Order: sequence, then structure tokens, then C-alpha cells
Amino acid sequence: MDEKIYWHALNMIPGLGPLTFHLLLEHFQTAKTAWEADVDDLYPFFRRKTATIEQLVAWKKQFKLEESFKQLRKYNINIITVQDKEYPNLLRNIYGCPPLLYYRGNIEFLNKECLAIVGSRKATVYGQQIAEKIAYELAEFGFTIVSGMARGIDSCAHWGALRAKGKTIAVLGCGLDIVYPPENKKLLNLIRAEGLVISEFPPGIPPDAGNFPRRNRIISGLSKGVIVVEAARKSGSLITAELALQQGRDVFAVPGSVFNPYSIGTNQLIQQGAKLVLNTDDILEEYGLSVNREINNKKDKIELDPIQQNIVDYISAEPISLAEIVQATGLKPELLISQLSILEIKGIIKQLPGQRYINIHKAN
Repeated sequence: MDEKIYWHALNMIPGLGPLTFHLLLEHFQTAKTAWEADVDDLYPFFRRKTATIEQLVAWKKQFKLEESFKQLRKYNINIITVQDKEYPNLLRNIYGCPPLLYYRGNIEFLNKECLAIVGSRKATVYGQQIAEKIAYELAEFGFTIVSGMARGIDSCAHWGALRAKGKTIAVLGCGLDIVYPPENKKLLNLIRAEGLVISEFPPGIPPDAGNFPRRNRIISGLSKGVIVVEAARKSGSLITAELALQQGRDVFAVPGSVFNPYSIGTNQLIQQGAKLVLNTDDILEEYGLSVNREINNKKDKIELDPIQQNIVDYISAEPISLAEIVQATGLKPELLISQLSILEIKGIIKQLPGQRYINIHKAN
């Protein structure tokens, strides 16, 4: 039987956190031995906590090991353990690293140079634009973009990397069989196919609030640096930044309006010493790199037919509604909608909620 089935089984034990998991492995040497330990073996390990031992033994007896492992195969979920050579060294060296990760997608991305982009779920248009722009350019430069798959900034970071045909890793705060938030189903499927989705939580675990600090330590733990784009005074993004500092990672912050409550956190990070980011060069120079703007501008030039060019001319960095574009261009709504879809696929415009559109290139 595959040894990883026992890693999965231990990870399924209610209340067994990463630190206890690591201690079990240290004490029993293998996950299989730890799983098969009887009351006498467990007695000294749990310091004679009889109630804890009895609960654990009772739970193990009712747990269906093979059935649970079949569920992983049903969802095409694989496992990598801290003892595998593919497990990233950066993550392995953080305090309380995940003993195992469940994954779908390209496992090689774990050992690429990663940068995290995180921020508010209630992002402004400005925040969405800058997050996607930075992710796009960093991904073009070869960095793997890591984020948490949440609404707002996280989603924009993943989209930016995908549109650059680059690498991205989504770290979930729930099981890999769950789509959260539900509106990100298309994005999640794309990352499964073209990137990597990981979680330390087994299938069936819902996105409870207590899971996200644990998810955040993985986001920062995988990355050389963390870029914060819009964060309120108290937010998960600031927790990620704090974890990054504890782990010895670089912290970057994009400044925002003093009138925007979702920029208070990022502006405070800058006051406290985080590197201020106005463009991608501010990040790259920390690593002795720079963007060749002339080459990128030539490469990014996209051919448009006259109808598409006419539409693009009327869409700026500020949101414009579908009705306004119809009025400005004189095109029939059904033709306009089909052309807008093409322009979005080409990475020129982006649709916002309420059938509003912005020109990503003009935002840059």
C-alpha cells in the first residue's frame, strides 16, 4: 500500500495540527507506524492523556482508510510530503511547515522562483488594475505568481499571470474538491489545467475562517517576497505580510489613496519599512533585474480589425458601461458583446461587475 495513504490518514485526524504531526513522525519514524500505533505506543507520546488517546483510537477504528484514499483519486488529487525531494525548500524551512500538500496541476511550479501578490477582497478598480499589471509583468519575466484565490486582488493576480501565459499557484484554505469563492470556478479550472492548485487541507474541509491564517503562511512561505495591493487596517493580507517578515521574506506594498480605507494597511506597511512599489521595476531591482520596456511594448502590440479598434478607442482606464459603448460606437448590442468578448480574450479589456469595461493597456 502506498505510504502516502498514511500521511493522508494522519492529516485527517481532527485537531491534529502540523506541529503534532511532525512530532509523531519524529517519534514513530514513519507515517505508517504512527497510524498503526496502539494505546501502549501512544501513551508516552501523549504524556498519559488517557482521554486524548481513547478519542484518537476510537476515531481511527471508524475511519475508512481505503475509501478516503479513493476520494483523492476521484478528484485527481495528488499528495507531496515534506520528505519528498519535490517539496520546496523555502517552505520546508518555515516554522510548522505543512507535513503534506494536496495538489492538482504542475508540481514543478513549487520549485520555481515565486512572488506572492495579496490584497483586499473588496478591491477598487485601481487595485485590480495594478495587481493584474504587476502579476502580468512578473509572470512574463519568469516569476511564478502565488496567491490565495480569494475575490478581489488575489483573483486579479492569478488572471494577470495566466494572461501572460506564465506560471501561477493558487493556495486554498479548503479542500481541493471545493470551489471557493463559487464565482471563481472558471479561474480555478484554468489554474488546475495551466498552473498549480495546492492545499494542506484534505478533501471535504470547508473554507472556515480559521483556515486562512494557515493558508497565508504557505503563500508567504513559498515566496521570495510578498506584494500587498490594498489592505484594510486589519486584514488577512497584513497577516500574510507579518508572516513573510517572520520567515525572512521581502515585503512590498503598493501605495493608495489616504481616503481609501482599503489602502490604510498598505500605506502603514510602507511607513514601517516595506518597499514602496510604483511599478514592476521597483520589485525587480531588488533582485538585480529590470524590464526591457521597448521589447515588451513591441511584443505586446496586438493586431485589431477596424471594428475592434473603434471599440477600444472608446474604452479607457475608467469603467464604462455597455450602454455607453453602444451609444458611442453605434454598434448593435449583439455585435458589440461578441467583439468585447474577443477583446477580453486578447487581454486588452476587462469586464467588471455590472457590464462595465476598462482598457487594461491604458491603465498601464
